Amino acid sequence: MPEEPIYTNEFAVYIPAGKSVADEIAAKYGFTNKGQIGALIDYYLYQHHRVSNSSIRLSRKYHSALKSEFEVKWLQQQHEKIRRKRDGPYQDILPTYSPYSVLRQPPNDYIIDPNSHLSF
Repeated sequence: MPEEPIYTNEFAVYIPAGKSVADEIAAKYGFTNKGQIGALIDYYLYQHHRVSNSSIRLSRKYHSALKSEFEVKWLQQQHEKIRRKRDGPYQDILPTYSPYSVLRQPPNDYIIDPNSHLSF
């Protein structure tokens, strides 16, 4: 089951009119223009100190304000990226198994190393 995103106080915006227009729009709504996003031309990162840094709700007030600007062609309030390992711990499946305890012997035979704590 997917978890709900946790939104931050940062907005990614695409303003093809350039940096000066991006700065004007940011100032108009109380945002700080943190600059261009990486190598993405005309994509800027806005930050607002009145928007919660960690919220389960999208900031509709500022989202709507930016969306109403003709020069803003795209925007997205940023949210935390949740990263999880795809594989679980080995102890759940085989309590004595460790990926370091398997040694490969030719031709494709596998043996369990009894001294796995010494293997690297």
